[in-house]
Amino acid sequence: MRWNEKASLPVGELQEIARVHELIDGLGRRLDGKPAATQTYRRRRAVVFNALEFAVELEHLTSNPLSRVRRKRGKRAVQEVDRRVVVNPRQARELLTALTYVGGYERASGRRLRAFFGCLYYAAMRPGEALGLRRSDCTLPAKGWGRIELAEARPTAGKA
Repeated sequence: MRWNEKASLPVGELQEIARVHELIDGLGRRLDGKPAATQTYRRRRAVVFNALEFAVELEHLTSNPLSRVRRKRGKRAVQEVDRRVVVNPRQARELLTALTYVGGYERASGRRLRAFFGCLYYAAMRPGEALGLRRSDCTLPAKGWGRIELAEARPTAGKA
């Protein structure tokens, strides 16, 4: 604890806005000095914010210094889709056709896979949404557009 007391900034110094900016900058950096991920920054900021709220409750601070300062948002990078890694319509049709050859007709695994990947491609569903899809969720007219109502998702933890 003595090392912690020596190495830590006295809580009263956070009344100075310059110190608060230093704190915020530190929250947004990794140990190697490179910028931290946005979620990492948010998680760290939430922990520090709650600790400072506790300091206010104990009357070590008059108000939470993080409430007075806004962090400048970084410029969002323009993201361009790499055409080499995105399925094009021809590839999607060929994949769905190839899936009909998987397993035997009685096992129906190829038909299930075709329906699964067809939903991912044509309806832009996430895998968990396609897994939770039931026939009763679909309105499929003989002609024209159909309708899918996503009633359930079946996400699998730890799967990407």
